[in-house]
Amino acid sequence: MVKTSHIFPTGLFTLKQTTMRVSKSMLLAFLGSLLMVTFAISSCSKSGDGNDDGPNISSITPSSGLTGTTINVKGEGLLGVSVTIGGISVPVSNASSTSFTTEIPSGAMPGSNKVVVSNSRGSDKANIQVTGAGSAPVITSISPSQVSLGGTIIITGTGLSGALVEIATKVSTVNNNTATSISAKVPASGIALGSASVRVTTSLGTVVSSVTIQ
Repeated sequence: MVKTSHIFPTGLFTLKQTTMRVSKSMLLAFLGSLLMVTFAISSCSKSGDGNDDGPNISSITPSSGLTGTTINVKGEGLLGVSVTIGGISVPVSNASSTSFTTEIPSGAMPGSNKVVVSNSRGSDKANIQVTGAGSAPVITSISPSQVSLGGTIIITGTGLSGALVEIATKVSTVNNNTATSISAKVPASGIALGSASVRVTTSLGTVVSSVTIQ
């Protein structure tokens, strides 16, 4: 019986080994690149303030008002936004990621006006109804007419929304403020007893009255 032997060409065997090593290296390099891209995407999604979308408006209160009216805007991603009403840039106060306050500007035209909030990630808009031009503040009464240092007075009138209150040139803490009334705290010190001026200022003007400090 004749024995047959199987002889594999040495060059062919070496080529196959080299090809397998190259293919394995390319696969590992590809998997490494894929992991790096996945890690980069994951890192980006976790960075920032937790809200990677632009600002979102959920409500505006009140939904209508005269120019000079203070409005409260609620939603998400509102911290650090720029705001326009009717195309007019307006400042914001009491800002957080979920709300801020601002005023309907004096240049807003009667009718529907767009409130637009924007940041580097995007923008959102909603409508507010401007019912007309506001007027300078008017004080009709202050109660009580005599108050102790640290006490509270109620200022009644019109056009009082968003007002700054000063009593004897000292800024008062405002606890409640609407278009027709203000609850203001008299500073606990630094004011002489007797008659003291009460100055109410809004974006549309200033009015001055008085109260007796006892």
